[in-house]
Amino acid sequence: MADKIETLLSLIMLGLFFILGFLVYPVYQDYKSTHISSRISSENIDCFNLSLEDTSYCLRDKLKGFYKYNISNIDADLSLEELKEQGGVCRHFADWYFEQLKSAPFYTKEVTFDISDENAHKITIVSSPNGYCILDQLSVKCFWLVNPSEEIK
Repeated sequence: MADKIETLLSLIMLGLFFILGFLVYPVYQDYKSTHISSRISSENIDCFNLSLEDTSYCLRDKLKGFYKYNISNIDADLSLEELKEQGGVCRHFADWYFEQLKSAPFYTKEVTFDISDENAHKITIVSSPNGYCILDQLSVKCFWLVNPSEEIK
């Protein structure tokens, strides 16, 4: 009898954890998207009159509007419209970042590296004398070479 009660309590606890997870996770995602992803509303903003970090996030937010991963386009050369309609792979999105950043006041480099004997991955790095950001599809990670409030002259 005690084993049945213990099992029942365990199942109830497990159920509560799942229910709580389903209730809390969407709230967390909403918070994350409101306070992190929309640091800048990029719909009607020029991403290039911003700091290195804000430019990177602004471009990432613009890419979010049409990002679609489509492995079947791995070897395709896509126009911007085709990329928006069909989606692409890391190479297409790295190229998109690179093209966008041509008019920005930063240094830009595309980097391709092997991830297996048959596969490679492509990212874009944007930098300034103060630091750099890695733009990898919908991920942005920035690093500072000096304190961000300082500036190298």
